[in-house]
Amino acid sequence: MKRKYENNLLFHVFNILEINYFLEKKLFFDSFLSLFLIINKNPLMSEPTSNCNHPCPHKSCMISALRGLRNGIYYGGRIRLMHSLVMAILFRNDSPKNMLREVLINTYQHAKSLGLFVFFYKSLVCLLNRLRGKNSKKHAVLSGFVVGLLVFGMNQSSINYQIILYLLSRVVVGGVQRFAKKKKIGKMRFFPYLAMICWASGMVLFEIDQKALQSSMASSLVYLFKESDKPMKHWTELIPFEKPVILDKLMKF
Repeated sequence: MKRKYENNLLFHVFNILEINYFLEKKLFFDSFLSLFLIINKNPLMSEPTSNCNHPCPHKSCMISALRGLRNGIYYGGRIRLMHSLVMAILFRNDSPKNMLREVLINTYQHAKSLGLFVFFYKSLVCLLNRLRGKNSKKHAVLSGFVVGLLVFGMNQSSINYQIILYLLSRVVVGGVQRFAKKKKIGKMRFFPYLAMICWASGMVLFEIDQKALQSSMASSLVYLFKESDKPMKHWTELIPFEKPVILDKLMKF
């Protein structure tokens, strides 16, 4: 009977995380509430007693998941708010209202994606730990795979794209460092090779097919390498900052 209940619970959790229901129909709050109630009603997810095995590293799975949601929203919002604000001021030529709107939208998307990932990842890891009665690294792999697909993989916004690229670079470097630490590969200075491979690959793609690159990177490379090929009209174009409007007017006299 207990095994049947546990299987039912796992089925409902994956049903809540089903792609069409969770992402395409935008029913996040319904999904959140349903998972919250399942965790709260499940005796395996409540506060541990002295007679039960508790494989998770915290006292309450529910509180841990909710605090993870809070931390993800706070951290993602804090990072994206300042980044978007600086980028809007430096590179956007728009009204203050539109600039503020874009900053708030980007901040919301980053905070939501990070908060959702932390909440559902921790919830799924806890469920797997309790169902199997032990804490396993396999649970982290499975949870990261499932929740990463649902939160990031099925919603390729510009913010999510940047987050995944950031993770990719850190994971590649971290993986190589770990292999070197475990002596599975010889000790070497990895960064020089990484720099050579990245720049060589990036410049080849830029020269043969700019559309293959991410749009912001392609536009940056165009400004750096193609704009400088144009004939120079005035010596002030060699100054490494934008010419003030008032200076431009004075030079016309």
